[in-house]
Amino acid sequence: MLKLLPAEVVGVDGRLEVTDNIARVRLSVCLRNPNGSVVTGRFVCALPTGLVPDSCAVHADGAKLEGQS
Repeated sequence: MLKLLPAEVVGVDGRLEVTDNIARVRLSVCLRNPNGSVVTGRFVCALPTGLVPDSCAVHADGAKLEGQS
């Protein structure tokens, strides 16, 4: 069985902007796949109680993938 290496975190950037009591948080995480093949996985981000996200998207290889609820 082929053993796959975990993705490597090569960069993290977080930004917070508050306007009229509305907070906008942007989190960018850059991952590198050290394997010679395509891999899939999950990215889990804990949210504080009461926080309600209004959008979520993943950018991969120049394509934007929108999250849905």
